Amino acid sequence: MRKALLSFLAMIFLVSFGFSQTGQVGTIQGTVVDEAKMPLPGVTVTISSPALIVPQMNRVTSTNGTFRFPSLPPGEYEVKFELQGFKTVIRKGIIVTAGATTTLDITMPMATLEEEVIVEGVSPTIDRVKTTKTVVIDHI
Repeated sequence: MRKALLSFLAMIFLVSFGFSQTGQVGTIQGTVVDEAKMPLPGVTVTISSPALIVPQMNRVTSTNGTFRFPSLPPGEYEVKFELQGFKTVIRKGIIVTAGATTTLDITMPMATLEEEVIVEGVSPTIDRVKTTKTVVIDHI
């Protein structure tokens, strides 16, 4: 009987310890879409915060444009969204609290296409002092 009671108390202690650990972290999740509200797969989502042990963490959005960073320590985060052909979006001051999920739904605008054309060559020489007039006469 005594062993059963000790086993029961040990199990309750371990279960309560496990639940207390899950309440000390938060989550950042969300969806990334384009301006037409279509999901964007392949977006690199980077979070950074002094609360993290590593300087930053990366995820790539799924085929339906979703991402998730579970088990984050509470604190203030910066979240950056990058995809070629789209403008980079940065959200600063994202607060993660213990036991809560912070949802970020992001719309990424298309990047403007810019081109630079450089033409190199020799410019023609122009004589500004002497002018001549040329006449061409055709004989019929």
